[in-house]
Amino acid sequence: MKEKLTFTPTADNIIIKRDKGYDEKTFGGIYMAHLDKSLRNRDIYKGLIVAIGPGKYNKKGKFLAVDPLIQVGMRVCYSRFGHASFVINDEEMHVMKEYHLFGEWSQEVSMASIRPLLDRIVVKRLESEEKTKGGIFIPELTKEKPIIGEVIAVGAGKRLDNGERMPIALQKGQHIMFGKHAGVEAKVGDDEFLILKEDDVIGVVDANQE
Repeated sequence: MKEKLTFTPTADNIIIKRDKGYDEKTFGGIYMAHLDKSLRNRDIYKGLIVAIGPGKYNKKGKFLAVDPLIQVGMRVCYSRFGHASFVINDEEMHVMKEYHLFGEWSQEVSMASIRPLLDRIVVKRLESEEKTKGGIFIPELTKEKPIIGEVIAVGAGKRLDNGERMPIALQKGQHIMFGKHAGVEAKVGDDEFLILKEDDVIGVVDANQE
């Protein structure tokens, strides 16, 4: 009988068992993303949190546990970059910090399927005008992606070194401006959206009537 191994994370490390979804390549190199209508993007992984370390001491000597909003058994989406991976009991595991997590997610085919964590924000791009101010039409191939979007959901905010939480200074429904290359793009069903950090936001856009 094959011995089953256990792995206990130390410090503020989080262990996630990665989902094997349709966003993988087949052996023939064909992407199967069209079969998976839930959250998908080749730069986003999905998985189940199976273990959380006890926490660590900050630079001031204060012990901080991993954010209590992050729990074992939570299904999350996270960046495919910046974490270590290993295989244990024939399962692929990823080791990461809490700031690698984008949000909690369900398999619903709607934008409500992701609940952002910490200082993350879910944003839907607003369509840009197809004319310039001079009335010139912009060809589809030369148009840049809009840098203004509507806030769909916000996280609870990040924690400071003293353990207190700093709420995100944005609300659902606000229109914001962000950097051209900011965030990570994802798709749920036919809806495309961005996952940003609060620091990616340049400002709030208000529509003033004249």
